[in-house]
Amino acid sequence: MELNDLFSSILVFFQENYQCTSAKIVLILNENSSNKEIVLKLENGNDVLGEEVIVPIYFEGKLQANLILRLLNIKEANLNIKLIQGLLSPLVNIWQQNLKERKELLTENIRLQKELKDKFRPHNIIGNSKSIESVFELSAQVSQSDATVLLLGESGVGKEMVASAIHYNSDRASESFIKVNCAALTESLLESELFGHEKGAFTGATHLKKGRFEQAENGTIFLDEIGDISPNVQVKLLRILQEKEFERVGGSKTIKANVRILAATNKNLEELITRGLFREDLYYRLNVFPIKIPPLRERKSDIGSLVNFFIEKYAKEFNRPIKSINQTAMKLLINYNYPGNIRELQNYIERAVLLTKSHEITEEHLPITLKEVPTFNAAPVESGFFNWRNMLNDNLSLDEILKLWEKEIIETVLTEFKGNMTKTAHYLKLTNRIMGLRVKEFNLNKKGDTQKSL
Repeated sequence: MELNDLFSSILVFFQENYQCTSAKIVLILNENSSNKEIVLKLENGNDVLGEEVIVPIYFEGKLQANLILRLLNIKEANLNIKLIQGLLSPLVNIWQQNLKERKELLTENIRLQKELKDKFRPHNIIGNSKSIESVFELSAQVSQSDATVLLLGESGVGKEMVASAIHYNSDRASESFIKVNCAALTESLLESELFGHEKGAFTGATHLKKGRFEQAENGTIFLDEIGDISPNVQVKLLRILQEKEFERVGGSKTIKANVRILAATNKNLEELITRGLFREDLYYRLNVFPIKIPPLRERKSDIGSLVNFFIEKYAKEFNRPIKSINQTAMKLLINYNYPGNIRELQNYIERAVLLTKSHEITEEHLPITLKEVPTFNAAPVESGFFNWRNMLNDNLSLDEILKLWEKEIIETVLTEFKGNMTKTAHYLKLTNRIMGLRVKEFNLNKKGDTQKSL
């Protein structure tokens, strides 16, 4: 119940029971001695009020408030004090409870904001290698401004974590932090998601919808996988970066946008520009303050700290008594290349914690992928199979030569892993999807042999 609703109920009560046309009411709350005055002037607009009457309001034997009344032509002798107390005390109590709940929610919100800010401080991101310390320093530096930031790095390196650190240590930390995965939606859905739409803008648009940019007003929006957006969405995004304004889908009203933009991609945007897939002017608008986040294989010295962090995290989450990891298991984790980066390491530790019944994680709790890393007697380029000079003499283009080389490498590793595509993909730092596409493209079967056409 809102405060105005409470006073409206009180005034209606006096109108209906005492036919008063003018009144002055002051409610003094017992808890914090705050007060609120409402003057009711009805049909005749008469300002002549009667004597002041103080009515204590109790609820369950506890004084909740004092109601001070001055009603037109109504004296205390004509007031049914018990009736007033009986009807108004529950209303006052409900409002008091609502006020208390709001204070608790505000306190909880402040606590959560502080917790998020502490959690995403740059120095709380795990790692002490030189490459990641550079990321900490740049993140801390740029967080104090409203500059657009472009986070670059492979999938799983922690781009979202860095974006969170930048937002929660900025002047916009108390405002919304909206995250959007641009690769997860089709062009039409992404456009509606980002900019909103008007009622009737398209089939199924039964009501007005505010987009993520409106939701992020005065805060920050994080656009992940920015390299996957369509040319049409690129144009609208460029306008927001340049003019700070946009229109909803199907609308003509221009909406101003006070939003900080953080973007991330695992793609080479400059290469996409040369291929005509990404706007050069948008790239320069996004690339105001680039931060390159190194892959985990380039910061091996951080693996130990990350492993211990994840062990502590999941041991607490799953209520397991695990305290450590043995040297053999740690060596396996350090020697692995992690095509999936930190996300992959995190998944391995989560799985190991679930499997471990003792106080220590051993190599038995790690996936077999980590234990079967092949060694090759010679790289394909040294084996005599790949002779690029002869291929140039055969009038093959550079793209054709590289395709043949790629096929030879995949075929060799696939054979070494006895046709196991998942292990081959991990070793070559490919996703399972890309691995499947390459096997199909090069007409390879799971044993690494070229399939014969029937």
